[in-house]
Amino acid sequence: MNLPMEELAINSRRRFLSTCLGFLGAFLAGGFLYPVFSFLQPPARKKNGEIVKIPKADVPLGGMQRFHIRGIPATVINSQGTYAAFSLVCSHLGCLVTWDGAKDQFICPCHGAKFASDGHVISGPPPKGLEQLKVDVKEDEIWIS
Repeated sequence: MNLPMEELAINSRRRFLSTCLGFLGAFLAGGFLYPVFSFLQPPARKKNGEIVKIPKADVPLGGMQRFHIRGIPATVINSQGTYAAFSLVCSHLGCLVTWDGAKDQFICPCHGAKFASDGHVISGPPPKGLEQLKVDVKEDEIWIS
């Protein structure tokens, strides 16, 4: 089968254009699908590694100190002389809770949920309590991991 040179050139150009368009389509599809799948996939959380150190003087009795750990807003509280640290992300819809030292509880502004100073749900729609972080008191510092 002998094809004229013009037909061979046209077939090569078609093959080249088809290949380029295929790569472009795959690139565009990947650029669209990656954000969709990364949105649907929950972020991986490290259970260890990062340690936040806060001076005890920064957390007076009934007080709190905000910080970020693993990219998550969190707080350490001094409730009745005991230090505890929690994620500030509500387990219901992900709103940020606030600490009310006078009432010794966390309050979610979205749906009125209330959490005790130990992170457990007092009232409202959250299915579970706040995520508790590990706290170690070493000399004049509070180590949170």
